[in-house]
Amino acid sequence: MTTRLSIIQIGKGTIGATLIDQVAARQEALRRDPGIDLVYAGVAGRTAGAFDPNGLDLARWRKAVEAGSGLDGRRLVLEAAR
Repeated sequence: MTTRLSIIQIGKGTIGATLIDQVAARQEALRRDPGIDLVYAGVAGRTAGAFDPNGLDLARWRKAVEAGSGLDGRRLVLEAAR
């Protein structure tokens, strides 16, 4: 049985971007063992962000964030809380 875990991340700089890329690289392995479907529902920085409750495409998360100007970290949290 797979358990879905949706997360949002505030911070997309060097460390934040590296974390997202590491999760993307291990997503399939996490689904298999220990059975966690780790989904990024949102990513935001100071001035731009992206939110999709169904999960962002981690291969294209940077483009999604660039296109989501105006959705900063605070707004991302408010959007996710709805």
